[in-house]
Amino acid sequence: MPGTDILVQIVLGLSVIGAVLGVLRWSWNSRKREGGNEEKAAALERAEVDASQREEIAREEEAQSHEEWKAAGARRRERKR
Repeated sequence: MPGTDILVQIVLGLSVIGAVLGVLRWSWNSRKREGGNEEKAAALERAEVDASQREEIAREEEAQSHEEWKAAGARRRERKR
């Protein structure tokens, strides 16, 4: 039957398209996961740097007298305005 051949070709074509879309989705998701890991690693590195800077600032503030600490805070607030 000629109608059956056409139906088989349509079904095979749709299955090939579905398989291609499945492979593309899998590759997209795997690349997205890899990118997410890189972003997480970069954020962790930034957090470590920020933490070390915060520790350094805290040590400097602890070494200051109360009057020096107040003056430094006033200067910082003036810069932000």
